[in-house]
Amino acid sequence: MMEITLRKPVIKKLAVLAALVILSLLAFSLNAVAVTTDQNIDVTFLKADGSGTSMADAAVNGDASYSINDQTLTIPLKPIQVGPITGYVTGITVQLAGGPVTVSTAQTAPYTATTVSIPIPSGEVQDQAQFDVTFDIYMSTGSHGTADAIMNFDFVN
Repeated sequence: MMEITLRKPVIKKLAVLAALVILSLLAFSLNAVAVTTDQNIDVTFLKADGSGTSMADAAVNGDASYSINDQTLTIPLKPIQVGPITGYVTGITVQLAGGPVTVSTAQTAPYTATTVSIPIPSGEVQDQAQFDVTFDIYMSTGSHGTADAIMNFDFVN
């Protein structure tokens, strides 16, 4: 009968390798864990090419909040002021893993503070998460347009 024995250096190498794999998996899982509680989130809208903030970022009126029960991100909005011209965001389309979600602002009159609520599954709400978005923007000059942007999340501690 043949007997196989492992030498101590091989066992040490395997133990170190196993420990590194476990630490790597743990570190990855900590970064990718979905939220389990309500969160305040600093939402920043960047230009689609990443070269700076989007025009729509001027409409964000403080921190957004995410409700774990409703799985909804609520963003406070204010009018956009560009020199003497005022505008407002009327709609946001967010590209989620399950497909695009289009929402409209909850305002009753143009150029007033309002909110927009976006349904986002909790599994997609992570610190440093980024979503492709499109905004509908109306300006007081009568012009209307859409702008592509990136919605970036930073959890507020």
